[in-house]
Amino acid sequence: RAQPLQGVRLVAHYLPGVLAPGGDLLERVEVEARGGEHVVLPAGVAAAIRAEADYSTPRGLEIGPDEAGPLEVRLEPGQTLPVSVVDAQGRPVIGATVVVRAEVGGRLLERVSRTDARGKVRVPELPTTPLEVYAHAPGHAWSVTTATIARRMAPIELRLAPGLPVRLVAETPLGIPLARGRVRAEPEDGGVPDVVPPRATPWLTDASGGLVLPNLRDRTYRITLSHPDARTVHLDGVRPGTAIHFVTMMPR
Repeated sequence: RAQPLQGVRLVAHYLPGVLAPGGDLLERVEVEARGGEHVVLPAGVAAAIRAEADYSTPRGLEIGPDEAGPLEVRLEPGQTLPVSVVDAQGRPVIGATVVVRAEVGGRLLERVSRTDARGKVRVPELPTTPLEVYAHAPGHAWSVTTATIARRMAPIELRLAPGLPVRLVAETPLGIPLARGRVRAEPEDGGVPDVVPPRATPWLTDASGGLVLPNLRDRTYRITLSHPDARTVHLDGVRPGTAIHFVTMMPR
């Protein structure tokens, strides 16, 4: 007989049936509850629900607009993913950040852990759906792979390449710093693109016009700088390292 779980976190996502002039729904609403409470949804609205609890595998399900409760959600024992992080020479990387992502209940589930003195970590409470696994450590570029949990599986290995910075300063012809200039870096060697870190934010120059692009691979890049008040500039053949690249951006 299934036993009720305490401390369960329920997250429901639904879109109210209100249409904007263009035909799009206006907003997304999130409702949360913990064990012993209820998630109350408006009638006639479809929803996606995700249930989580300690030591359990998260589960998601879709609720139709005409379904009525109560609804029983059964959680299976949590799945654990073994991960090993090594550097380019195959040596363990201590304290590397490991981020595991999966889609559960129509929403992103994320677990963050750090490797131990052996460069290993076991990431708990994961679903059996396909996973994206990221790893990173200071002085290294991001690495990513995909995985699906299996019984008695060996650790999946992520190898971190050395990471180097590119330093930029953007300014006008009069030497005035250009803040909030947007920067992109594209490899010129035609190889595999750099890994986009989870929760990545745009690269923007600061109030002094400066920006450091961290942990890029040791290869040449095409750097593109754009700004609402200036013409776009392209720098070809930029290799990460200690150099500072001063970029003059002409007004539009």
